[in-house]
Amino acid sequence: MNFLYSIILSIQDLSKNEIQKKSIINGSIWLILWLVIIFFSWSHMTSLTQKLLSWIPFTFIRYSGSYFIFTLLWIQAILITLGIIFYIFNRFIERYLEKTHSHYFILVIGSIIVLFYTFLFFYYKDSFLLYIAHFIKILPFQSIEELISIFLAILFYYMLFSVSISLTLPLIINNSLKNIAYEEYPEIKIQKIKKTKILYFSLRNLAFFIILSFICYPFLLIPVINIATMLFLWTYAIKDTYYHTVKDLFNLDDLNKKEKYLLALFSAILNFIPLINIYTPAFGLLLFYHYMIEKKEIWKKSLFYY
Repeated sequence: MNFLYSIILSIQDLSKNEIQKKSIINGSIWLILWLVIIFFSWSHMTSLTQKLLSWIPFTFIRYSGSYFIFTLLWIQAILITLGIIFYIFNRFIERYLEKTHSHYFILVIGSIIVLFYTFLFFYYKDSFLLYIAHFIKILPFQSIEELISIFLAILFYYMLFSVSISLTLPLIINNSLKNIAYEEYPEIKIQKIKKTKILYFSLRNLAFFIILSFICYPFLLIPVINIATMLFLWTYAIKDTYYHTVKDLFNLDDLNKKEKYLLALFSAILNFIPLINIYTPAFGLLLFYHYMIEKKEIWKKSLFYY
């Protein structure tokens, strides 16, 4: 249950002014840069997405838009509700954890919210899809293919924007992580990290992310699978950068592949909420930090006990 506790601690630290300031600056710079890139590359990107869509049957394209929006609204409703609950009641939750050392109620709360929205959305699925289809029809596009190609282009840009802010924040947030560490663990030893190493992982994973995005584009049009595909791509892009930033900075123990993927996966989930996604990199780094620190502390205590 160290993982769930780390999520609570990460949400608390995310409210610190220094973390929020650097997240906003990082996100704003990349937003301006990507708006410039979009301005000059929009026609080329839409031409590319139209060509990609020409390889897919029309009947498949016709229904993919509505179902994608439906799935996206479902997951956003879950994430926003969870975020509001943890943000408002995080102090109460922390005190409860310290008193009972039981994390199961977090799973219960999360499960209730997921089940509630799953029931709500799928019980009224036909109505939701009808409203979405009506909304799509009133948009000023000549054909469904044009709409989906533009939607796919926006999606590619959004995914690249999310990866960009995730791969640069580790280079500028080190001092903030150090300050948090000194507050919580005054005796902790901090090392100087090689930024060239972090930059290498960032650029390498960005290249793989771009290549895999175009390879996996058909899956982005399949309901539910599209969400899983986006999560996989984001997770793969950030896992090494976040891991080595935290590990090298605090000289922490290695994580296995399962742990790295799980932490990166939960870090990437916030990318589904526009605007909030500028805080995703900070949340991810804090999650890696708290999990790896808590794991080391538990290990040290177990040695002392024996």
